[in-house]
Amino acid sequence: MGDKDHSRGYIAVWNAFTGEARYYAPRWRALANGRSRLAGFNDSVLLFGSLWFFARRMHRLGLLMLVASVLCMVAGFETSSSLLADDLPSFAPPQLTHLLVAWAALVVVLHLPMAWLANRLYYARARKVIAEASLRAASRPELLEMVAERGGFAIKSVAGGARPTGAAAVFDPQAGSAGRKPSTDR
Repeated sequence: MGDKDHSRGYIAVWNAFTGEARYYAPRWRALANGRSRLAGFNDSVLLFGSLWFFARRMHRLGLLMLVASVLCMVAGFETSSSLLADDLPSFAPPQLTHLLVAWAALVVVLHLPMAWLANRLYYARARKVIAEASLRAASRPELLEMVAERGGFAIKSVAGGARPTGAAAVFDPQAGSAGRKPSTDR
């Protein structure tokens, strides 16, 4: 007997929720089908920390992550200041060295573990929002609209939208074809 795919029919709803078609659906499919307990590593959480949670409309976790980040930075700075001698030969002034040590501690202690858990946390939120919206929605288009309103946005898409037009053409082959009908013979 083959494994039953429990994600069938949810892909479009997940894509509406996340605003992305490529990243979350394959990871969440593994969660929905019980093939994985984690949903992969989220590099955006590693880079942006609490901002990712705020962008994905998980405000409580974002606030918790922000407070934990500040506390981790202060603790890392103070620990580095007390353990590392300021007269050691260094590549930067002592204050900057302590700040870099504190940032490294923040990444290892907080951002790295959260980067492994973030996709699963976002999946749990998506399931809750989709379940609530499916009870209120009268039609599938209405469901997609309701879910999209509560899903959040991708930080990388905002950063990607800030590229100059010339650079966008390098990364997006159809960037120069705005206003024209897409070719079907590609």
